[in-house]
Amino acid sequence: MFKKDNSLFSGVVIHTFDNGKISGKFTYRNGKLYGKWITFDHQGDKVQEGKYLVDERIENYLNKLDFSKSTSLCLTQEGNYDFLELNIDLINLNEKNFDTISNYINNHFFKIYFM
Repeated sequence: MFKKDNSLFSGVVIHTFDNGKISGKFTYRNGKLYGKWITFDHQGDKVQEGKYLVDERIENYLNKLDFSKSTSLCLTQEGNYDFLELNIDLINLNEKNFDTISNYINNHFFKIYFM
C-alpha cells in the first residue's frame, strides 16, 4: 500500500460499512500487511481475526531462486476454526519453477508449521 506521495505506507487502515460501523482494521508495515487484523459484521460482532507474519526462511528461499516478488503468511481464526494461508507473488512461473516451489512447500513449509 502506498501513500499519496508514492512512499510505502506503515500504520493502521480502518475500513467501514456504509452505516459507519467498522468492517475491519488492518496494519501495514512498509506497504505490506503485517501484524494483527480483525473483521466485523454489520452489527459490530467479530467475524475473523488474524495475524500477518514474516517468515524469512520462505522469503529468502524464493528470492534466491528469483521466483517471487513477495510472500505473505497469515494465521486466521474464524469461530472455532484456525487457518494458515501462504500467498506467493510469483514471477518467472513455468512448470519447472512450480514443481520446485511445490516441493519446497511440501517438504519444508508444512513441516515447520504442521508437525
